[in-house]
Formats: sequence, structure tokens, C-alpha cells
Amino acid sequence: MSHFYAQIDSHNIVTAVSDLSGEIKESHPMYDSMIRIREYDTSLLQHQTDTEIVTHKYVGNDADGYGIFEEVRAPIPEPQPTEQEIQQAELSTAIDYNNCLREMELDTK
Repeated sequence: MSHFYAQIDSHNIVTAVSDLSGEIKESHPMYDSMIRIREYDTSLLQHQTDTEIVTHKYVGNDADGYGIFEEVRAPIPEPQPTEQEIQQAELSTAIDYNNCLREMELDTK
């Protein structure tokens, strides 16, 4: 017999789904982060659309003890520049500034 679980993180967000051969008992070290689910449901896992990141948050259990999950949608964050990109931009700015100063010196001669 299969036992299906959704594993949640410290923010109650589903991070994995499992099909186990036995029940997770209270004595198991992961008991608090393993939530019983009715079926092996990979749609609970985080995925991305063109504009959003979709996750599922555990919000409690139904009358039969199975997990209830709420869909959470967040916009995809804008990519942050890498340290190398920042350094390259600073270098380009310094070069442009120095070239501008040289041109101004040539114009005054």
C-alpha cells in the first residue's frame, strides 16, 4: 500500500512529494514536515509560468487528516546584475568619463 506525502519547508511551502511504503509516525524526525495527501500530486510542486512562480502552502488538514494547500502566485523577480556585470559597467563608465575629459582637453587647445 502506498502512502503519499507532501514535504513542506519552514514556511509551509511544498518542496517535494513522496510515495512511501509506510506511514510516517510521530517518532519520525521529519514528522512535522511531512503532510499526508490523498494521491501523488506533482502539481503541488513549485513551477513557473511566463509571468509568475506558483507554489502551494500547507494551511491545515481536512476532516480525514489529509493536507489542505493554498496556491500562492508571485511575480517572477527581476534578475539582479552579477558582481562581474557591475564591475564591467563601472569600468565602462570610467573609460567613457576619461575619454570625455580627453576630448574636452583637445577642444581647449
